[in-house]
Amino acid sequence: KEFIEKYQNKFQKGNLFFIPTINKQGLEIKERYHLCKKHDMNRQFGKNIPYKIIDTITKLVKQCDIIIDFHEGYDFHIQNPESIGSTIIPNKNKKAIKIGKQLVKDINNTIKDKQKHFVFLQKLNIPNSLRWYLQKYKQKQYLLIELTGIDDKQPLEIRVSQTKFLLIKIFKLKKII
Repeated sequence: KEFIEKYQNKFQKGNLFFIPTINKQGLEIKERYHLCKKHDMNRQFGKNIPYKIIDTITKLVKQCDIIIDFHEGYDFHIQNPESIGSTIIPNKNKKAIKIGKQLVKDINNTIKDKQKHFVFLQKLNIPNSLRWYLQKYKQKQYLLIELTGIDDKQPLEIRVSQTKFLLIKIFKLKKII
């Protein structure tokens, strides 16, 4: 929200949609599942299930050239390859891959502890995720950015700082700001 307020008058082109919190109920109860733990909201894309927020997102992404999807992993991927925390994962779009590689390089230049560096990943195919949906149906530029922060593995202020840094880099690369 702070980023939007600070930069909203500097956006030079494009239609920008920000959805700061998709799973408000999950955030409140600190749980990724929604509706009595029956649905993982991140695994509902491309299904023929009426789900208002998923329908809204799929309509919005049709209007976008690039989709930036922030999540939080439970650990640093370098330290624990089972977690995808501190990774940038594009879809198979060549422009998204190029941006993703540049982002990893740039953000790692700001992180002194190499065990907390970001990793560029491509081989992640989770059915019914937004990345899967966009790859299969839309061929849009998509970047999944996984910070490390679940259970405060990394302080909130670091995650916020990394989010702002990455958004500014992306928007400058895309000539949006």
